[in-house]
Amino acid sequence: MLRSCLDTLASRGGYIGVMAVWVPSALYVDATFDRWAQSVVAVVTWLLLAMVFAAVGARERRQLVVVVIVATALEITFSIVWGLYVYRFENLPLYVPPGHGLIYLLALRLSELPGVSWSRRLTSGAVSVAVSAWVVGALLLPEHPDLVGAALLPSLLYCLWRARRFHVYAGAFIATSVLEIIGTQLGNWRWAATVPGLGISQGNPPSAIAAGYCLLDAVVLYLCGRPWLTFPRERSDASAGPSTTVSAVHVIADPTHQVQTAAISISSR
Repeated sequence: MLRSCLDTLASRGGYIGVMAVWVPSALYVDATFDRWAQSVVAVVTWLLLAMVFAAVGARERRQLVVVVIVATALEITFSIVWGLYVYRFENLPLYVPPGHGLIYLLALRLSELPGVSWSRRLTSGAVSVAVSAWVVGALLLPEHPDLVGAALLPSLLYCLWRARRFHVYAGAFIATSVLEIIGTQLGNWRWAATVPGLGISQGNPPSAIAAGYCLLDAVVLYLCGRPWLTFPRERSDASAGPSTTVSAVHVIADPTHQVQTAAISISSR
């Protein structure tokens, strides 16, 4: 049973399917019931992240660890300290840190779908049209124009058209946009009408908020490339490297000094 669950989470389609069910379900429970429900959602989300951690490879494990740590620090800074957005109970729900790891991996899995990484022109073009239309609409239609979304748009477009991982940022746009729309509509969190201390109006959610995940991805890739973040087993394998050992050599020569036989045992790893 457990092996089957891990295999499902390890597969691209299985993981996307699980997240398509879990994200709206978890947000609905958190938004509908009392505070105890938020604790239940947190426990299940941490358990889900633990199972995902066991299902994926070492490289993605490092990424998940870094995402949870960095995203938690950003959540405390932007929500608790700055007040850029506020959660339902004016706290930092304990399902949010593991949720960031799950959403980050969802963006990676979406980027692996057939066709997403084949053509930058098609993938980045489609996402650019979608996010640009959202930004224009958020500037013209609401009472409070989404200036923050408009300010984030250039950085998102740059990542889509210039960055090597354009398909990952396309996946991040889909994952974060769906998450933000569901979360704000259900009332799990609410973005401030204006940026505290600056007075710049913003949408609920900001239209190009996926640009934030572009920054998160850059930080994650940088930190995961540091040797001190490599797991011990990976460090030992890397330091050992390939080796060749000559275990025995026996040579018999005739009077003319020509080699007649040679027995050589070589082991390679």
